[in-house]
Amino acid sequence: MVEKETVLDKAVRQVAEAKRHIAEQRQGIEKLRAAGISTIDAEHTLEVLISSLLRLENHEKYIRKHSLKK
Repeated sequence: MVEKETVLDKAVRQVAEAKRHIAEQRQGIEKLRAAGISTIDAEHTLEVLISSLLRLENHEKYIRKHSLKK
């Protein structure tokens, strides 16, 4: 029997995935720099990913806080 993912489990997973995407984007930026290629677009994408991570982390905190009240 497969357990259903809880809302908190999903939030935790999404934060972890966002962190992985950020790490990959940073590696990509370093590769571009090493090749002498402009990183402007890649850096903008990184900023968006970081912004998304902050929102996901806040959402996870909200879920944790409100699930304790139940």
